Amino acid sequence: MTIEVGLLGPGERCMWSGRPHPGWFALRRLGSHDFFSFACFAGAVFLFMGLAAHLAMPAVARAQADPRTKYLLTNRRLVIDTVGPFAKRISVPLEHVRLIVLRSRVLSPSDLIFLETGQRGFPTWGFKDNGFIAIADATRVERLLREAIDQTFSTRSRGPSQ
Repeated sequence: MTIEVGLLGPGERCMWSGRPHPGWFALRRLGSHDFFSFACFAGAVFLFMGLAAHLAMPAVARAQADPRTKYLLTNRRLVIDTVGPFAKRISVPLEHVRLIVLRSRVLSPSDLIFLETGQRGFPTWGFKDNGFIAIADATRVERLLREAIDQTFSTRSRGPSQ
């Protein structure tokens, strides 16, 4: 995967880069996977509704799962670069990471959550998890992230003159 030259600052180096699995990314962003699981326990009517939601994902969810979406872990920050009709770039300095949650999945790629943002409206209220969604090597990326954070704080504690 190529990284834009202008995306990295002076002295910044890439430790890991990757992309989400498009199908699983769309399901998790839409939330139908959770709805589908709930429907299995709620009865036949809900099962059919969940199956319909699972199979007929809206175009918005597919647009968010654009194969050009990139994840980047550097020695200074985490970057989620989403392209397409809802393009945005989230850049989180390692000093601002307050939580790291590894959501291991048995039958699909795992998620590495490191940012919660407030969200109001349907389909969810409260907090929305952000991070590297639907990545194949989440355990390794979590280890790299923890090492980068440890390195950041050990370097900063020595002061600028050392």
